[in-house]
Amino acid sequence: MGPKRMKNVVSDSSDPATFRPDLPPATKTGAKFYGMKLPDFQPKINLPSSISPLNAWEIFRLFIPTEIICQIVNNTNEKVAQEDMEDLAPYSRLKRWKPVTCEDIYVYIGIRIYMGLNIQSDMREYWATGQNKPHYNLSDVMAKDRFLAIHTRMRVADPDPNAEFGAVFDRLEPLNAHIRETSLKLWTPGRDVAIDEGMSPFEGRSYDTLVIKGKPIEEGYKIWILAQKGYFLTWCFHRKGKIKDNGSRGRLGPWKVPQPKALGENNSSAVVAYLMEQVPHAGYILYLDNLFTNVKLLTYMRERGVGIIGTASTKSGILEDFCEKKAKDSKKDTIPWGTLYHEPSQDGKIMFIAWKDNALVLFMTNVHGMLEMVESRRKRPSETSTSAKIVRVPFGDKPTAILEIPSLDDKYNHKMGAVDQGNKLKAEYTLQRSHRRGGHHSLITWLLETALLMPIS
Repeated sequence: MGPKRMKNVVSDSSDPATFRPDLPPATKTGAKFYGMKLPDFQPKINLPSSISPLNAWEIFRLFIPTEIICQIVNNTNEKVAQEDMEDLAPYSRLKRWKPVTCEDIYVYIGIRIYMGLNIQSDMREYWATGQNKPHYNLSDVMAKDRFLAIHTRMRVADPDPNAEFGAVFDRLEPLNAHIRETSLKLWTPGRDVAIDEGMSPFEGRSYDTLVIKGKPIEEGYKIWILAQKGYFLTWCFHRKGKIKDNGSRGRLGPWKVPQPKALGENNSSAVVAYLMEQVPHAGYILYLDNLFTNVKLLTYMRERGVGIIGTASTKSGILEDFCEKKAKDSKKDTIPWGTLYHEPSQDGKIMFIAWKDNALVLFMTNVHGMLEMVESRRKRPSETSTSAKIVRVPFGDKPTAILEIPSLDDKYNHKMGAVDQGNKLKAEYTLQRSHRRGGHHSLITWLLETALLMPIS
């Protein structure tokens, strides 16, 4: 018997366990749009009164407090105590192991930060002598062998040999849960938030890593992130796989994310519901790309007080007429730049939109006031653009022009990049190195980066 056929979803090209909507197009429209009126409100930073915003050390300790460090110390020492020393090579570093202390772990983290700011191709170069001696001699704070021993043996999770880990992500607890809870506690989000994907690089053998060509990080673990202005509010991890593997490898797709019945089998929609449930209830506007946006999700989130502005695919349940327009325009490029089509759904709770920018872009929203026109400075597309003959017309011979665009397009362009802003900050000050063994090391580094860099954002 073959694998179960999924209903109203299709696998994304990047991963069979990531589902996109596959809904029939709407054929009927309503008489009026009843959009959600969601007034703007600003984010709030919730630092304890005893901590200055300039005190980076104390802020870092909120994310990774002494109690967590002590747990790492105990788990690491316990894990090493379980090793069979007689089976080790005569010159193994582990035979010279001394139990780690809290101070050791803090020094280890400090060295990792230094390595992120001073990149060397080989980790051993940080302890070099002679002409290759680094700017700061790390031997003054920790010997190379000691650092490498801690680096390979550090354990965050309970080292109980009988403990069952459903996936590599279980090895991050309780560190992951505490950093995520602290991130939510220190930042009360404003109205506009976004959900998108991030990656933690890992090139070794793992069931759960993805290869996504064209991304800044092409290979690694996928992480679903809710963010605002580059600050990661909360996140969840993802297991790669094929539907036929669901029994042998446990549940695949978003890790430990419940699937609401109202959203059918669409696990990308479930990610949206799960992440938004973790922030305080308020009148948010959530920005999504076409992996997520569909009529079922907009209906479900509206019932929970969340507005959505999202780009949409032709399989999202959007109006059939708009799907046909997009198909024709993709072939013949006849619709003038700036053309705006819009129709309400049959129940009036969703607005279907088609807007001709560089191409005909499909949108959905359940938010009021998104069709108002605003002025925006736009760059003229290049002559080699596939739709150059049409979209260059409003610019004349000018490289830029102030043009009128719909409010939702302007807001989407400014708000959807919240996760990318955080990823860009991480890339600029990355602590990641090339990991080929122990995928949890890559993920622990991702969490350390988050604890260090999110307060900067």
